Amino acid sequence: MKTVDSTRDYYEILGADETSSRADIERLYKRKAVQHHPDRGGSEDDMKALNEAYQVLHDDAARDAYEAKRRKPRATTAAIDSSPPD
Repeated sequence: MKTVDSTRDYYEILGADETSSRADIERLYKRKAVQHHPDRGGSEDDMKALNEAYQVLHDDAARDAYEAKRRKPRATTAAIDSSPPD
């Protein structure tokens, strides 16, 4: 399985939303790839981020894993009991 980085917003990178279909993801990827490809004056880092986002969101298993990690609740601090002792 592909490495999933849940701290990155792959949807934002592609200009997609969470309800986008695989066909939408592919269409958006191709459109952005033309704009950001290094041979066309784009940044290599932007193209790498775009490729990573596409690889995760276009693969159903990787997308499910990404979604699960994104929705995982952040660690919360324990409540401090400030009541006076008995």
